[in-house]
Amino acid sequence: MMKNEESVIDKERLMAHTNLTADLVDGTVVISSSNKGSVNLPKGSPPERFTFNLTDNTGLNVKFLAAPGFLCVDETGGCPPAGSGINSDQISNVGSSGRTAEFTDLNSRPCTLGYALYFSCDNGSTPGYDPIISNGGPANK
Repeated sequence: MMKNEESVIDKERLMAHTNLTADLVDGTVVISSSNKGSVNLPKGSPPERFTFNLTDNTGLNVKFLAAPGFLCVDETGGCPPAGSGINSDQISNVGSSGRTAEFTDLNSRPCTLGYALYFSCDNGSTPGYDPIISNGGPANK
């Protein structure tokens, strides 16, 4: 592997472990991250485990919805709505517990995954966070 390829994979792996923050902005819960939000998994790279950790600065007990409801995925590239489920064979090992959530992207074929993470709050709102994953697929295709 060339040095440039190594740095791209290392950068993407760092982005697969994302710290999220919940803040109140004009009375609305907003979920954000210092990462750019979208991830490109290079062709030939192995399955990637995505881990999200949430810091709640709102006082509204923001946490991930119970698995698998916190995660909605489809291959249209857009942001899937809450409750739409996991509509891709590329996602497995989905789990959440309070302020941590995880899933594995198999990266077994080229595709673009639109996904959204959903949360619950003591005020009844269900804010979301919606990055995109571009799968490069296996090395032999």
